[in-house]
Amino acid sequence: MKAKTRRLRIVEKIRCLSRRSMVMAGAVGCTVVVGVKGAYDFSQGLHQATLVGIALSLALILFCIALARRYPLLFFEFVVAIASAAWVAASVFTYGVDGIVWAFASIGASLLIAPSRHSGFFALCILATAIAALHRVMGSDISIALVVELVAFTALIHLYKLSMSSQREAVENKRVRLDLLLRCSDAGSLEWDGGTDRAHYSPRLREMLGLSADVDTARVDFWSYLPPGFRERVKQVFLRQIGAVTAPYESTPPLWMEYPIVRADKSRIWVHARAIRISGADGRFARYVCTFVDITERLEVERQLRLANVRVEGQTQKLTHQRAALERALQAREEVEHVARHDLKTPLAQIVSITDTLRHGPAPAETNDALLATLEATARRAMRMLKLAIDFYPIEEGRFEFVPEPVDLAGVVRNVCETFRTHADTKQLSFVLDFSRGPFRAEGDLVLCETIVENLVKNAIEAAPEGSRITIALHNGPRVWLSIHNEGMVPPEVQSTFFQKYSTAGKAGGTGLGTYSARLMARAQRGELRMSTSQEDGTRLVLELGAVSDECERPAAQERQDAVPSKAAASEWDILVVDDDAYSSLAIAGIADSHGIVRTAPNGRAALESVMANRPDVIFMDLEMPVMGGLETVGLVRSFQAKAAQRPSVVIALSAHDDPQTMRQARASGFDRCEGKPITRDRMARVLDAVAAALEDAR
Repeated sequence: MKAKTRRLRIVEKIRCLSRRSMVMAGAVGCTVVVGVKGAYDFSQGLHQATLVGIALSLALILFCIALARRYPLLFFEFVVAIASAAWVAASVFTYGVDGIVWAFASIGASLLIAPSRHSGFFALCILATAIAALHRVMGSDISIALVVELVAFTALIHLYKLSMSSQREAVENKRVRLDLLLRCSDAGSLEWDGGTDRAHYSPRLREMLGLSADVDTARVDFWSYLPPGFRERVKQVFLRQIGAVTAPYESTPPLWMEYPIVRADKSRIWVHARAIRISGADGRFARYVCTFVDITERLEVERQLRLANVRVEGQTQKLTHQRAALERALQAREEVEHVARHDLKTPLAQIVSITDTLRHGPAPAETNDALLATLEATARRAMRMLKLAIDFYPIEEGRFEFVPEPVDLAGVVRNVCETFRTHADTKQLSFVLDFSRGPFRAEGDLVLCETIVENLVKNAIEAAPEGSRITIALHNGPRVWLSIHNEGMVPPEVQSTFFQKYSTAGKAGGTGLGTYSARLMARAQRGELRMSTSQEDGTRLVLELGAVSDECERPAAQERQDAVPSKAAASEWDILVVDDDAYSSLAIAGIADSHGIVRTAPNGRAALESVMANRPDVIFMDLEMPVMGGLETVGLVRSFQAKAAQRPSVVIALSAHDDPQTMRQARASGFDRCEGKPITRDRMARVLDAVAAALEDAR
């Protein structure tokens, strides 16, 4: 390859010469050779040979002109061969047999230097010239041995030339095959010869670097194509690889790296480089071969796969969370169903029993009043249990919207103790209430506070020893403290998990939800529940809630003020009750009957038609109804009355969903007030009195 490169460079240099220069050089060479021969022949009296030499000189000049025009390299080699033959002839004529030494040198030079397709012909020409010159000088005494030596020397040199040529051809074929393999694999290669300190860049590597095909890679600095952040690291690996000393002619195992390359146009690609080091006869570095594969697309695909994996993992986690939430929701649903099946069964059975007694059994007025009070308390208890079951899942999830209201903890404790007094008497337990310095009003939710106190008192009754005391104390301050103490101790195996879900001490029928739900409900009211227990001091549970603030007290004061009958309340209002449930509609109409004329409508469309026919003063409307719901109806009512220039009716929403979100949605739809179901006679009176007061202030 290098010899071919040198020949190509010679051809380019010769092509740069003008044709006149080539012709002159050829003519001068031929003239010198033929002139020497002609002078010699003329000195010997061979005038005819001199004329032949002149003719031959002219023929050679014409031949040189033809070669110079089409084959400049062949012309150059031909001139060198003629000069060599002339030099051999002149040496023999001058020195006799001793001049034949130059024949050996010329033959060897022509065979080793000239191309294979011409070297044999030139060597034979020089050989024939030498033999002819010897015959001319020595006559018939020419030595056969000398001729044989010349012929043998020519043959040996030619065989050596053929051997070297075949080796070079084999190496070149291997190089070509390697280059084809690299091209098929889309890989570039870099070969660095340690002896000549020259590097060869394959066409594919040139393409990777952004170099054109005519760039001289001998002057290319490969390190300049590496980013500064990678350059030193790659160079250190390279220096360690070529600096090692190994066995002679041994190649090291391939060493690979991946790094970016900055191309000539400043764009960047990533390559996978795999290099081997070949040692020389002394075991030191002789040759370095490195292949480069463009992995930019592969890395981009891997990046996209990583992003896809991240998205899949995110979706998997999201689905896992959704599944966990669904499982919790299903569990909460099962707990609600459990409440509906078991906990609500007792109060509902009591309600049925009491109503049956009131309907069929005549009894004194005191008995009827007691039964009605029990019926009301039982119904409220059932509603409280159902509300707690519905709210418990949002409390667990941290989504419960706490709307604080003043709660009389002393009253709650007294009611709970009265409820569980029968159970306490069974174990000869006594309640000691220490809250004479009242009132003890906390910011909380009445249902949640009642449930917490019920759970804690019930647990205290079960844990207290027979004949002992249960002490309940209240303390005022920035926070309100409720302390419940019994003389029993929590078992050691349960103390660390006392507030955890399903934690129980083997109590028959225990679910392990009492203290767990109590702490959750305390924290849902921005409070806390703590426990301390020991053999000597017994067990104490402390509920901490916020004291009533001005913001919480103001709505309560307003409600108490509304409870005072207003003189402005009209007794002949036109009241429209809209509810799809006939029993609810009948109950509300019965309560409102004492305040005016009551009309009913089964759904929103019927209510709208009734409003168009006759404007009502007050509308009590359910939110969820078939045909047309309350949220849609109130907007149409407002729009109709505005177009008809009527004074807007007071529209009050009634719903069993008394959560803050439902209330906000109703207010935003156009309702003036929102009340939860069921509505009692007292609350109906307070609502209508508040409406009358508002209308009087508006006048």
